Amino acid sequence: MLLLKIILVFGFIKGGALQCSPPCYEDEICDDSMQACLCDPALIESPDLPALLLRPQLTCMPQGFMLTLSRCLAIKLLGRGLESPNSTCMVNFTDTGPLDGIQATFLYAPWNPNCDALFSVDGNFSMYTTSILFQATDINGVYVSKDVVVNYTCSYPLNMQVSLDMSVNPVTSTNYITISGSGKYPITMALYKYSNYTGVYTTVDLPIQMKVEDIMYIGGMVEGVDTAKFALEVDTCYFTPTSDFNDTNRYNLIVGSCPVGNGVSIIENGVSSQTQIKARVVKFASSDQLFVHCSFKLCSIGSCAQSCTTRVGQSQETVTLLNFGPLRIQPGSPGSSATTVLPQEVWKLYSLIGLLILRVLQ
Repeated sequence: MLLLKIILVFGFIKGGALQCSPPCYEDEICDDSMQACLCDPALIESPDLPALLLRPQLTCMPQGFMLTLSRCLAIKLLGRGLESPNSTCMVNFTDTGPLDGIQATFLYAPWNPNCDALFSVDGNFSMYTTSILFQATDINGVYVSKDVVVNYTCSYPLNMQVSLDMSVNPVTSTNYITISGSGKYPITMALYKYSNYTGVYTTVDLPIQMKVEDIMYIGGMVEGVDTAKFALEVDTCYFTPTSDFNDTNRYNLIVGSCPVGNGVSIIENGVSSQTQIKARVVKFASSDQLFVHCSFKLCSIGSCAQSCTTRVGQSQETVTLLNFGPLRIQPGSPGSSATTVLPQEVWKLYSLIGLLILRVLQ
């Protein structure tokens, strides 16, 4: 029994000695005698350098990525006569020596016009693949390695927020909504080019030109709110020929969270931090300009408008108004089947003429 206790105590002491502080990285081992982290011999001796270079920490960001090589891998590169990573996409490089490792930052186009990263789409994800060169140099006049090219890939879900984050100078409208006791939260509205609500319009697309009956994809997003408690809900949306919210010459798209306009659909509403609306473009007879106005509110989860016929509860906070425009409706767009919106005064005149004709016929 005494022998067992001695073995257990010795094992505990030895185990404790192997706990280096700070903890070792995955390519390091804790040396018992030195009480320090040393590079794993398996890494240093490995002949498969391309496989090792796929192990660095890759941090994907909306506009690019950051590549971090550990000090052990940096020592390995130095011993094999390979230079630090290089690429047309690299914009920043930090080499503090083999003791601290290497860190490099890469940006995609258009943030970095020189970047030749390959863009692709796979299902619900967009991917950027970047080729990075680790070029061989001579060691005392002798090359012991050849150039190594490694492809690094970052995947991004195809959604509205990612599309917005990855866009340069997106054209958006932002306002704030306040939740009592919680703070202010930004609500942003943007127009998207594609039905999956990606490809946000940017300043490069200005002036945005559309045709009557084109499909318009409107997205709304709120940031920072507790999505376990609140969801974003679109209350009203309408077109006007001016930037005035109160313009009476309007074409309603959504009223009371319900679609009312021709060709209007609500794709997502009151279930998350975003809303998605699809609408057909119209043209006002009085102008070739079109403005989009929408009001948003936050509702408590479980009390949001789930359908147009059933409304469980009410919004928790005041309505926030956003607008977007002008869009230019291309001249001559409305044909025989196009939707042209006439001023309300004209509709009133038509109604009056119709009543007079009915009376005459009677």
